[in-house]
Amino acid sequence: AVSAFLRTLNALVLAPPREECRDKTVAELRKVNVVVRLLALVKGVPMLDCNVTAKFLRVMTLGLDMSYAPASTEASVFPIDVYSLMSDFVKGISDGLLHLLKLSKDKCLDSREQILCVEMASFMTVTLK
Repeated sequence: AVSAFLRTLNALVLAPPREECRDKTVAELRKVNVVVRLLALVKGVPMLDCNVTAKFLRVMTLGLDMSYAPASTEASVFPIDVYSLMSDFVKGISDGLLHLLKLSKDKCLDSREQILCVEMASFMTVTLK
């Protein structure tokens, strides 16, 4: 159910039925209380199951990317609290992945692990813009 919800949020940003849907979705994704609830949902599911963590990072990357921000959003409106929450979340994932990468010298990461790494890199790219 969490995976389907995240796919729906992704679709509302990338292919909304109306522009207002994208604007409202992105505006909600930039609110601290919404991110706290989404984090609680995502943390309640194993990290690699149905790529839930990767889907969450994809949705948050879209939500925090200024190119998807509503036209009425000023450049000075920067959700620093949301970035702080997300940075702590990504750091926690990174610690686990670093351990996994050290163990995987003799084998490749599986597709779910690779997807998670790609989504983390995408999130970091948006964060550093």
